[in-house]
Amino acid sequence: MEIFSGHYGINNYKRGSKTWYFPTQKGTAELRLRAIETYEDALKHQGHQFTWIGFDELTQWQNDLPFEYLFNNRLRAPKKSGGKKVSTYLRATANPGGVGHSWVKERYRIGGQKPFVPWVFATNKNTGEEDERVFVPAKLTDNKILMDNDSSYETRLDNIPDEIMRRALRDGDWDIAQGAAFPEFNSTIHVVDDHEVPKGVPMIRSMDWGRAKPYACIWLYVNYDGDLNVCHELYGCSVDKHDTGLGTDPDLVAARIKDIEERHGWNIKEAWLDPQCWAKHGGPSIFDQLGGYRMRWKPWPTGQFSRENAKSIVHEYLRVVNGA
Repeated sequence: MEIFSGHYGINNYKRGSKTWYFPTQKGTAELRLRAIETYEDALKHQGHQFTWIGFDELTQWQNDLPFEYLFNNRLRAPKKSGGKKVSTYLRATANPGGVGHSWVKERYRIGGQKPFVPWVFATNKNTGEEDERVFVPAKLTDNKILMDNDSSYETRLDNIPDEIMRRALRDGDWDIAQGAAFPEFNSTIHVVDDHEVPKGVPMIRSMDWGRAKPYACIWLYVNYDGDLNVCHELYGCSVDKHDTGLGTDPDLVAARIKDIEERHGWNIKEAWLDPQCWAKHGGPSIFDQLGGYRMRWKPWPTGQFSRENAKSIVHEYLRVVNGA
């Protein structure tokens, strides 16, 4: 109402159908306002076609089913207007966090693709036409109108006690993760620019094994200033299901690990592995299948509070003091 009534007139909005009607030289355009909570709500639009679809608060959807249905099936323009093809496009807004944080971040490659730069996600085999996506980030300070009209809003956001929510609403920080083990992690602080690993530094490998669940192997080194750096990762996770592993055999994963180290010329001084991998269940253990002592594997320290103590050390490493 605030945006359109001043230009088109308040009578062009029909409250009963929640639809705006915009007179144009070629006819009347419609903007339909709808609420979609479930996949079944999206199916109610079966048989309709839209040249423009806009979603608000995309991360409030638990999964992408309603979104993908409307995008793949209802976004279309079969007729040409005045001999010209009518373009179709979709826009979505979202705050970081919420139940759909992971799938939205993955779909738009947030953090992996440069913002503001469109990238091709699909190509028509017959026409060669390309469909693109682009992520446009925004912080509180980008909302100039809000900042000018309500300067106290920034102060209220700064006082949110929940760090995750504060970073999401104030900074538009997509690196946050609800329930994350280390919520202090911030890519603007804890990620350094790409660089070569210094020659001769001690290299460390650490792995958490998983077959049904994802596995993760990381490589670390200590630089000449004594700083610990994570420099590489091998992560075995299903593309479609975030908490599902690849089911890869351990010997194949060991071969990939060895190939990575040989390609980089890394000499591993220490290698740590989940102690449960030493268990034998009527055959070779996971430790043996991952290369055993040839790969320098040692069990993580165990004992009462060992995990809690190690986790507290990482919290201390990530702790930000005076913005650094």
